[in-house]
Amino acid sequence: MIARMIALTAVVAYTIPAGAQPASGAPPELDRVQLSVVLSPRTGQAMGNESVALKRAVEAGLASRGMGTAVSDLSSRFVAYVDLVPIQEEQAPGGMVVVKEQLSITFGEATGGPSIGLFQAERTAVGKNKEGALRNFSTSLKLATNRDFITSLDAANTGIIDYFERQCAGLIREADAKVKQREFEDAIYMTTTVPREAAKCHRQAMTFAATAYTAMLKHQCAAPYAQAKAKWAASKSRQNASEVADLIGSIPADSPCYGEASVLIVDVTRVIAQHDAAEAQARRDRVAWQKKVYEDRLTLTKDRMKGEFTLTAQGIEAARQVGVERARALAKRPADVNQLIVFR
Repeated sequence: MIARMIALTAVVAYTIPAGAQPASGAPPELDRVQLSVVLSPRTGQAMGNESVALKRAVEAGLASRGMGTAVSDLSSRFVAYVDLVPIQEEQAPGGMVVVKEQLSITFGEATGGPSIGLFQAERTAVGKNKEGALRNFSTSLKLATNRDFITSLDAANTGIIDYFERQCAGLIREADAKVKQREFEDAIYMTTTVPREAAKCHRQAMTFAATAYTAMLKHQCAAPYAQAKAKWAASKSRQNASEVADLIGSIPADSPCYGEASVLIVDVTRVIAQHDAAEAQARRDRVAWQKKVYEDRLTLTKDRMKGEFTLTAQGIEAARQVGVERARALAKRPADVNQLIVFR
């Protein structure tokens, strides 16, 4: 099989300006089959400002088959790699410019390897100048109704779903390694982006995402709780009691540490009460409210436990939100990378 080598030697991913992003403001659906639309360097350079129009045209084609566009050109395992090869450019009567281009869209892993779909087509477009002709080239693609493109895209969709089902165990191990390295947001993002079409892997991934979310909460609350315990063991003065109460107050009521912290706060509150009854009452009210929130959530969790810990829908939703925020953070990263993608 002939290998097609596509060298990405300069700026590979041409990020759409903020104003060109989807206008809905709704959080991205991470659990859809997603592709990053990436232009080859020569395509980005040739298209210039019209790169946005070309990317939009490809993204519209993806959306027509229910596939999502990755929020960042660097955040997806799979790419739709767009390459334009100029065939002809000539001046037409009346000063118009005519361009003929060969368009190739290769679907595959961002790291290279076998392609899982290829679409090729030739198009001719006319404009008042070359920039206008290229703009018209993009708008004339209409990939959503192109049978050959749809066939290639469906093949890519099947290949991506198959990849996640086959590689699920490895993906979970990779995410688990991230958790052990305390890279919780990355682990959650990796697992919340497993497409729901890969049903078996999706269930496993979302279960792990919720577990990673719980681990993140434990990590976030462990430091203030340990600091509070150490400070309280060192001194039970009024000043220390106030500082310990503030540390415990920084622990969210849904954190795994909160149950132990609420026990400690009882002793802390008692000391504060001995020094300042009025202040102690206010703190008790605050603690009582936090304790009620904790107990309500604990009751909900217990109701859903059957012999062993079962992850709640709320936990999965919370993990999904962390994944969304991680995706948005990735979208803000500069897309200046050097790599070589080999499709065959």
